Amino acid sequence: MKILILEDEKVASEFLEKMIQDNLEDCQVVGKAESVKEASRLYHALKPDVLIMDINLGDHLGFELFEYIDASQLHVIFTTGYQEFAVKAFKINAVDYLMKPVNLDDLVFALSKANDRFRLKELSSQSAFSNKEKEMSGMMLVWENNKLIPVRMDEIIKIKSDGTYSRLFLINEKKIYTSKNLGVYESILKERGFIRIHNSCLMNPLHLVSYKPGIRAFVTLSDQKIEYVSKNKKKDLLKVIRLPVS
Repeated sequence: MKILILEDEKVASEFLEKMIQDNLEDCQVVGKAESVKEASRLYHALKPDVLIMDINLGDHLGFELFEYIDASQLHVIFTTGYQEFAVKAFKINAVDYLMKPVNLDDLVFALSKANDRFRLKELSSQSAFSNKEKEMSGMMLVWENNKLIPVRMDEIIKIKSDGTYSRLFLINEKKIYTSKNLGVYESILKERGFIRIHNSCLMNPLHLVSYKPGIRAFVTLSDQKIEYVSKNKKKDLLKVIRLPVS
């Protein structure tokens, strides 16, 4: 696994790198950053699998990095001398939260968990071909609780984002909570006519019951729930449901 370290204390950064190099043959530190800006640049250049990051970076917090990168695309291990950020860390699905000074056993255990997630991600990629076959029959495979579940696309009413996760709302009041973000599903389902009606909601037009135009536009879906339509998405929606665009 390729590892990026975000740590503003040079001694701590070098200590982490040495522990990894001396004890973990399958892991390689590909970059070290001392600031959020530098970490963002290295992330996009190096595409690491794991990010080991301090939370307190002088006048900044490491969490600011997730304004520039997608946390769902890598496995994050936090290191810090403070406990109060633990809840926020796990909201982005962190692998682990290590208290400083980091000891070898804790680091090895955290990286072994990251490796397990890495292997599951590889498995997901390997299932891409079978997923394509499912798509051709109107099905797709969805990750939930470390397993793949086949879902009929026409049974999806809408998909809503929940941080770096997504929640699928299906017919018969079924719901699936998945670790993939909304952008992933939009790229898969846009060819099926699904449309993002606001930043946090992807809608299946097959389940549209009514559309209420106006400055604040709304749709009612087959689950009898109302979702608003953002101003910049109105034209896209009207094209899909073939109403005149004014």
